[in-house]
Amino acid sequence: MYADLSSRADDDTVHFELFSSSFCGACRQTRMALNRVLQLVPGSTLTEVDVAGDPARAEALNIEHTPTTIIRDARGREVTRATGVPSLPQILVATARAREAPQTSNHLTEGARP
Repeated sequence: MYADLSSRADDDTVHFELFSSSFCGACRQTRMALNRVLQLVPGSTLTEVDVAGDPARAEALNIEHTPTTIIRDARGREVTRATGVPSLPQILVATARAREAPQTSNHLTEGARP
């Protein structure tokens, strides 16, 4: 069961959805970076999805690699998607975009600059 994000549509909450796998070392690095952002950004949330445990969800969202992080605005709309291990500055820039302009969409890949 996934959280209903529509009830919080008027706030500037940012939701992170991390798609990972148990054998993925990069997933651990991504989780650590996201946990740091959770400390820095009040009200942000993190949901982790193991692609082996929920392959239908991963397939429905076109998750092709782990780690993949989807950043959603307060209404649950995807704003940014990062594949690979994003840096803390990349996540923070994407978080600001999700809070300020939820209608924009941007895809980050490993090594890309925000």
